[in-house]
Amino acid sequence: MRKTIFTLLAGLLLACSVSAQNLNRSAGMTFSFSGIGLTYGQYADNNCFYDLSLKLQMGEVFANRTDCPGLSASFTCNYVFHQWSSSNGNVISLYAGPGMELGYAKDYRKERGYLVGLKGRFGGICVFDRN
Repeated sequence: MRKTIFTLLAGLLLACSVSAQNLNRSAGMTFSFSGIGLTYGQYADNNCFYDLSLKLQMGEVFANRTDCPGLSASFTCNYVFHQWSSSNGNVISLYAGPGMELGYAKDYRKERGYLVGLKGRFGGICVFDRN
């Protein structure tokens, strides 16, 4: 099981994110101490976008407390609150937004448990002009 997880992790580390700005969609991957996941973004307009994530909860696997990772899905509605533009067409944006997360993972001192939570997201986006 561990060999499968590490092979999956190595494959995900080699994969790159895909972006299609002309279609107002983006896809990518996330890596953290608590897990790995896939992310899909859909722009509603220039100041708002939705983010849907599917994540393997790997925290307990990395800590050797279980062999099977949990699974969670989250949704956030993000609003761009500040943008900087350069003279060559590059744009840097800051965003933040509320969301929620649902899942099923190893619980503290229990075999398995459901998780439900409110979450917030804060971040930045760099869009580079392609000539």
